[in-house]
Amino acid sequence: NYAPFPADLKTPASGSTVSRDGEGKVTFTWDGSDPDGDTLTYTLYADKTDGKQTPPSAQTDLSVKTLAVALEADTTYYWRVKTSDGTNSSYSIVYSFKTE
Repeated sequence: NYAPFPADLKTPASGSTVSRDGEGKVTFTWDGSDPDGDTLTYTLYADKTDGKQTPPSAQTDLSVKTLAVALEADTTYYWRVKTSDGTNSSYSIVYSFKTE
């Protein structure tokens, strides 16, 4: 069993400034695949430190490739995605962005 490919981070783009929606949320999107065709789950890391802090449970073991998360205004965030096939896992690169 090969580890899944690292997730391809789509939005927010690295270095971008994004608007929050009416609920103060930013929508994260990514893509993922596995060389063995295994079913994948994702964990979204998003924090103000380095994108490597333990995420809340609502951002773990996701079967979807998008999630809206409430974030603070006028703040720089770092994010990455962990992809798991149940046996092995891989981490994407870390992107940073700023909220308006």
